[in-house]
Amino acid sequence: MKFKQSVFAVALATLISAGVFGISQNTNAASWHKGTPSALRGSWIHKDKAPLGSDGVTVTQNKLDWASSGMQSHNIRNPRWKYLGNHKYVIDGYEAFHPYTKKGFHEKTVLGRRGHYLVMYRSAHSKTGTYFHRD
Repeated sequence: MKFKQSVFAVALATLISAGVFGISQNTNAASWHKGTPSALRGSWIHKDKAPLGSDGVTVTQNKLDWASSGMQSHNIRNPRWKYLGNHKYVIDGYEAFHPYTKKGFHEKTVLGRRGHYLVMYRSAHSKTGTYFHRD
């Protein structure tokens, strides 16, 4: 009888320890940070082949502005950013006014660095994007 109890106790302890230590803890190393990443800060320009002109991006510590010739500019305020890897960053912020909706909304933008260029991607999974050089 004592042998059965000790075998049962060992089996129970094994199951409990496997349950406690076997639980994987998902930690997200890429946490959100306030502001914008310093690698992206500055004034950037993209010369367009179309007759409309050029696109411009300005990144400061607490805002992100981009405009295309002849179009309404986007002004992202109170940004926060997350590093995605491979020199890509997602920037999330609040655009106070949009001409079509007449109200504010949250905007997510994916930017990266490729050498001396700033790259604006369509999504986090895009391989190519629009290249900007320093203004």
